Amino acid sequence: MPETSGHQPFLIHHLPTVDSTNTYLKGMREAPEWTVVTADEQTAGRGRQSNQWHSAAGAGLYLSALLCPGTMMRKAGWLSLLAAVAGAETLLDLGLDGVDIKWPNDLLIGERKIGGILIESETSSSGRLERAIVGIGINLNHHLFPPPLDQTATSYRIETGRSIEVALVRTRLLERLAHWYQQWCNEGESAIRDRWLACSSYGRGRAVGVTVAGERVEGVTAGLDLEGALRLITPSGTVRTIVTGEVSHLRPVGEAPSL
Repeated sequence: MPETSGHQPFLIHHLPTVDSTNTYLKGMREAPEWTVVTADEQTAGRGRQSNQWHSAAGAGLYLSALLCPGTMMRKAGWLSLLAAVAGAETLLDLGLDGVDIKWPNDLLIGERKIGGILIESETSSSGRLERAIVGIGINLNHHLFPPPLDQTATSYRIETGRSIEVALVRTRLLERLAHWYQQWCNEGESAIRDRWLACSSYGRGRAVGVTVAGERVEGVTAGLDLEGALRLITPSGTVRTIVTGEVSHLRPVGEAPSL
């Protein structure tokens, strides 16, 4: 049976194991908005750029939430950004230091990934965002990762030396997701833009490289445009708008990598 989450409108379906919470929720065609699927384990968890998400049993938060904003599809990028803000605030509330967001929604600590977000959207014939499945994975009680993830990933337990109750993190995350979703629906994007930029060192003044459709673009970040895309000032001085792409931090000459 589904359960409700405190004073929030979410209707939660919890599964011991599932291939992917996003895939499972996508198949619930009659589910109302605020339906949530969580699982102790995913056997085929997915991240952005078709990457697999390591979903060890009982070790992380694996969650998908159904939202139905009805906004125009060109505004869909804000859903990704607000979910990242919700995730970052949750980690900050848990007492983690050094929480960062790599555009658009990778959650980092010390440049190691602790959480990821995958948005899968369905549009109407009029171009409106009818259904959006917000998939969020956060590494919590993992004490190690298989190669090559051991070089790039971290977890709450690795960072603090402590384990944490997954249900507690779930509740806090859903509270923050509900807050920022309502903020977006009722008041627009400005507050989300400001908060995302406050949470992310990648928003302004960061030297990055971006791979866009096989092309490598380098430059310095210069905030977000009106649709939530990343603005990039190239070495020639032109401004590129990055709607989608894989961002990486470019270290200045002489800067040592973090260990």
